Amino acid sequence: MFRYRGFCLVLITLCAFYRVAAGVTLNSILISTSRDWENNVPESDPYTLEIELKTSDPTVKAISVSTPAGSIIPTLDLEMPNVGDWHYRSPVQYTTLSDLQAQYKTGTWNVQFLGDGNTVLDSVSLTYNPVAPIGVPNITSPAVDATNVPLTPTFAWDHIAGTSNVLSTDLQLTNGDDAYNTVMDPSSTQWTPGPLNPLTEYQINIGNYAGDGISVVDGQPQGPTLLTEDGGSFIYLAASGNEDEISFTTVPEPNTFSLLILAGITLICGRFWSMKRETDIPLR
Repeated sequence: MFRYRGFCLVLITLCAFYRVAAGVTLNSILISTSRDWENNVPESDPYTLEIELKTSDPTVKAISVSTPAGSIIPTLDLEMPNVGDWHYRSPVQYTTLSDLQAQYKTGTWNVQFLGDGNTVLDSVSLTYNPVAPIGVPNITSPAVDATNVPLTPTFAWDHIAGTSNVLSTDLQLTNGDDAYNTVMDPSSTQWTPGPLNPLTEYQINIGNYAGDGISVVDGQPQGPTLLTEDGGSFIYLAASGNEDEISFTTVPEPNTFSLLILAGITLICGRFWSMKRETDIPLR
């Protein structure tokens, strides 16, 4: 399941564009190693690797990432589901962080930005060395698979033990469309978004992330500014985190709910008067 999506969406909006000498416009790169929990329980194979790269340059036709020697998957070709939004996700999930790193070795990764005919437009070297995530934001409210959740709910989770730089909250419809996502202080334990749709199933994901050089400026995650070979700059974030997710369903439309109650009362009263008429003895 694509679980760290909300974290990416927030990160990808934070950066200004940077122009490099060769003409490639870059924004940011995120490499995330996450451990997934569902319904407050860790999944059997919880570890995934995600890469998200943002560029607005139409000359970039492909992204190729080379991992260190010894990696079972030495080259990662990123896909572009949306214009300028390049993405890679590990094809399987791993039981431990060590299992994941047997596939994707830590150390220096090289990213190439390719144009027509696989011409190398620019490249940059990144450092990837995640640590095991610490602290799980177990969601305590609403309950797992809760129904009749208010349209302005307050989500709550256990205080996170350990050190993290970023706490991400992502609320989306079960079809994957985002309703709300934001970044909060890691010490937060509650969040109240705007009004939700009635009688709708949602998924709420709370994740905490840690990484070298990550800070939060004006409510948005920031990372170190790296230079490409041609001297341009962009923001790079490497993070590891725990994510917990539950599903719930909101209450029906208030007017509909009232009508249902009124209809029920009317039905009961109708049956009462009908029975009364049948048992009444007419006066002669």
